[in-house]
Amino acid sequence: TKSIDIIRKNSAIYGFALNSIVVVSIYFALLLFDIKLSIIQVILGFMIGYPCYIYTLDILLLFKTHKEYVVIKTSLICLSINFLMSVLLLHLDYNITGTLAGNAAAQIVALYCYLNLRKKRERKVI
Repeated sequence: TKSIDIIRKNSAIYGFALNSIVVVSIYFALLLFDIKLSIIQVILGFMIGYPCYIYTLDILLLFKTHKEYVVIKTSLICLSINFLMSVLLLHLDYNITGTLAGNAAAQIVALYCYLNLRKKRERKVI
């Protein structure tokens, strides 16, 4: 519906701004403790936080239609991706950047899954 589309648009726009502010704030807060993040780590941090602003409403709509199992299945897939990639990249000496990359990859997979589900739902409604 139109109101859901407005909420989605606002969530994406304001989420982008809020997530940017949070990531930059964390970057500078860590500098106070002499911890310097690379630009790649900052971008990965953004990629971890931003997708949820786009797909959270989809999760709520799935709950509303009693499709919690889809959320659980997607979460388990993303958890597995996060764990496997993080362990692999840690083993390959990518350290914190590797764990950030694993988490970011899992968030992008979650975003893809929920956007794909949204398209399928919208095709059924029309």
